Amino acid sequence: MAKVWENHAIASCHSNHTTTKTVGVEGSAFPVDIDENKSVGHLKKAIKQEKPNKIQCDADELQLFLAKREGNAWLSSLTEDVKKLKNGEKTALVEALTQEDKELQGEDPISEYLEGMDAPKVKQIHVLVVVPRQDGTSNEISAATTPLTVEQVEMSMDKVLRERDEKASAYSFSDLNTEMEQRIVKKMRLTENVPTDIDEPEDTSIPGYIWIPEVPENGQSQRTGKVEKAHVPQVVGQLVSCSMKAPLNCYPLSLLTDLNDHWHFSWFSDKHVLTQVTLQYPKNAFRFIEAAVLRRTESAPLPPSFIPGPFKTIKVDDFLPQPDDDRAEEMMERYELMADVVEPEFLMARRMEYAQHVVQSMPMYAHMYA
Repeated sequence: MAKVWENHAIASCHSNHTTTKTVGVEGSAFPVDIDENKSVGHLKKAIKQEKPNKIQCDADELQLFLAKREGNAWLSSLTEDVKKLKNGEKTALVEALTQEDKELQGEDPISEYLEGMDAPKVKQIHVLVVVPRQDGTSNEISAATTPLTVEQVEMSMDKVLRERDEKASAYSFSDLNTEMEQRIVKKMRLTENVPTDIDEPEDTSIPGYIWIPEVPENGQSQRTGKVEKAHVPQVVGQLVSCSMKAPLNCYPLSLLTDLNDHWHFSWFSDKHVLTQVTLQYPKNAFRFIEAAVLRRTESAPLPPSFIPGPFKTIKVDDFLPQPDDDRAEEMMERYELMADVVEPEFLMARRMEYAQHVVQSMPMYAHMYA
């Protein structure tokens, strides 16, 4: 069962029935029949079919969020948050529940999101739904613009920057594990492509590296010669970081190797596609590196025949959307409107902060402020 609300919506999911409510617009929750074995995409279609006159967008444009509170509890219909939501008002809790990284993905089964949750009951909200406006933007609550004091504008600007920083995820390469890797993959909406049909030729013309005996793997005189499965998430994290920092016309490719019989390559081969290939022989690995480095030059060699499909490398900037800074821009406009009543030094400082905020939000330059 699911409950839905137009603009931002609330929904609750039972084994075959959901109650839904849209966030941001006055209204009441309504039930939608859906089997938990269906996908989130099916739930979107059911919600649109239930309210065809009020929901004008395509079903796949709806954004669904789990109405999940602490302790895997559903959002009660009796709470102040829901009461205010029914009047078109979003509370801090609703804001938190509808953050972009918590959006339910259309291809995922509903049952996956119900794991570990309390059994749904009546007088509960189970899913929050955001309906885009006709112009394609999210239907958020808007308030009339009123004159603000310098202190109020400064507080608002600080709040925008603080919220952005709080929503950002921070990872340490050395701490990255499989769970964190999957979190990155899901947040970036990546599809992992790991070809299994690689027909790598046996070529021992280049021998493997001879490691120094009786010297610890972490000794300064040699790099570690042991490649473990736990190292792969760290490589993926480094690839994402390098891709964000890469200068124009530079397309990173990641390599994890023991310089012997394990050469693990990772790269973005298409939009939202992370390809990973493992080779055994150093000669083949060097041929692949040569093809990758020279691929965009006039003297580019043909990619090795054992690499399946067309060889292509892109970077994060090619498929991740640029952040929306509308709220910060609005705050800056208000600063400028008060230019004749504030100190020049104060206005210049705000301009510098806003410029830094804009630059810092760009993937290519984010490392400058890490």
